[in-house]
Amino acid sequence: MSLKQQWSILIVPLFLYGIDTFAILPSITKHSFYIVMATIASALGAAIFEEVRDRGFGGIGLALSMENNEWKPMFIAIVTSFVFATTHYFNLLMPNAPTLVATHQQVVFAFFMGMTSIVLYMRTGSIFYSILIHFLNNFSFWTPTSDLSQDNGWASMLIFYALIPGLYSLWCLRPKKSEMNLKYLPAKKSD
Repeated sequence: MSLKQQWSILIVPLFLYGIDTFAILPSITKHSFYIVMATIASALGAAIFEEVRDRGFGGIGLALSMENNEWKPMFIAIVTSFVFATTHYFNLLMPNAPTLVATHQQVVFAFFMGMTSIVLYMRTGSIFYSILIHFLNNFSFWTPTSDLSQDNGWASMLIFYALIPGLYSLWCLRPKKSEMNLKYLPAKKSD
């Protein structure tokens, strides 16, 4: 896949999950150097760990355990996104645990972000883009899920962070494109 094609696939996720980070860049100078570095380290660490765990090992593991068919990419996307999203319920165990409603919102947000991330991985063959989008989302200080102590309205969250990424993911993973999605996934070896 050419660099131009990779960037065309990246436009929607970059807009959805990176726009907040680009918007706050001018205000970063108001924070101390150590706060900014700690935020970068935290955001990058979580992005690398979660993307490698869910998209990398999860996606490859499922791909190796299934025969190729037109619905394989969609199945892998749903399963890995579900696992990624449900792990966010562990936030309820934090000492300053968010409300249950805020946690539900984060889980929904994480599911659709996971769908978008697996699309990037399947369509480009590289986990780098998933890590980049995840990092940009985590780095922003005011994304819909950055303040876990409060819950935001469901309407805007569902429209911007569920409907749009959901339609994007379905479009990219539709069976008609399965050949492109399967190109970078390992196939189950016959016995």
